[in-house]
Amino acid sequence: MEAILGTEITHVYETEARCKVSLDGVSLSVRSGEFVAILGRNGCGKSTLARHVNALVPIQCGRLEVQGLDVSLPDSAVTVRRSVGMVFQNPDNQFVSTVLAEDVAFGLINHGFPAEGLEASASAALSSVGLEGFEQRSPATLSGGQKQRAALAGVLAVEPDILVFDEATSMLDPAGRREILERIRYLHREQGRTILMITHNVDEAVCADRVVVMDSGKIIADGSPREIYADRGLLERAGLEQPLPARLYTDLAHEGIVLSRCPLTDEELAEELCRLN
Repeated sequence: MEAILGTEITHVYETEARCKVSLDGVSLSVRSGEFVAILGRNGCGKSTLARHVNALVPIQCGRLEVQGLDVSLPDSAVTVRRSVGMVFQNPDNQFVSTVLAEDVAFGLINHGFPAEGLEASASAALSSVGLEGFEQRSPATLSGGQKQRAALAGVLAVEPDILVFDEATSMLDPAGRREILERIRYLHREQGRTILMITHNVDEAVCADRVVVMDSGKIIADGSPREIYADRGLLERAGLEQPLPARLYTDLAHEGIVLSRCPLTDEELAEELCRLN
């Protein structure tokens, strides 16, 4: 089943000074249980696409279905927003309370969950992201990674079908970034969640099933991480660089040293180099 199915989506932002085409005839499908990374430099249109998926930005032209619902229909927005949980770049913008348990419960109330059991549901959601015992903590006392996990708990509490991470690690330090990426991988591998990850970071997209590369409002490539990262020219056209293992793969090929595959991680690179001996 297609969790997300978009056809010829176009979106234009208009200001007094100019019009900017954010999406230009984008077509995209994401299967249920699939992990897809939308990769591109800032301003390429990937965040606008994410906001269409969550019905935060209305469709101007084209068609988008989420879990079989046409997001352009007026009565679909509420259902789509419950079906699609979104974690944004800055976790501080997602908190509405000074107490974590109350913050998670607010999301449940907002989506029409019954009052009974809210406390238990909030505690369970916080525990699911490794924040057991943090119910009475203030978001202000948390590290960046813990804040983003708390924001994720608020999303998971309403049991969405699809999770969208919009540059969710870009404001975190390396430790916080690892925390969130590990949690995303867990949600996909262990729980079979459908995940759409919006990122400009080529290293982050390595763990996805598919990488969709965007530039200037268009999709310019769609393939496995290994296929995408082996193509230096493609990434350069999109204003991106190969991850280090893939960059070494390309450099070695130029010197006539051909590895059996394009390595995606340092571990894979080490394995490939060992095979040369």
